[in-house]
Amino acid sequence: TMKVTYLDLKENIISVREIEQGTDFIAEVEIYHPGLKSNYTNLALTQIFPSGWEIRNTRMDVNASTLLKDKPDYQDFRDDRVMTYFNISKNKKKKFRVILNASYLGEFNLPTVYCEAMYENEINARVGGYRVKVVQPGGELTVLK
Repeated sequence: TMKVTYLDLKENIISVREIEQGTDFIAEVEIYHPGLKSNYTNLALTQIFPSGWEIRNTRMDVNASTLLKDKPDYQDFRDDRVMTYFNISKNKKKKFRVILNASYLGEFNLPTVYCEAMYENEINARVGGYRVKVVQPGGELTVLK
């Protein structure tokens, strides 16, 4: 199973449906192995982000690394996506975080986040995307409780 949450840098849950330009925030994906088979190996988590958001490559940012959770086996940062590769044991959870910046004003599509076993296509999870907006600074972010 998979859960996607967006957080501010103080780790409060926020909505990204409308976010102020210049805001740094975290995309957190939690993967849970429900124990239906043996350990899952060679999982690939793909997160594609809206073109109005920029990915902060935390491999080059020592300060941001304190906000990260589980360490993947390998992570590939591209212009618009982060691909994370890992294994997960039966009945365990892993959390992976990507730090982002709402850079460009406008309305954009946040694509589906998906995770799949590279060699066992019946093992997969998806969370659907939606429209997001990057707006002029001046309003308040919605903090969800």
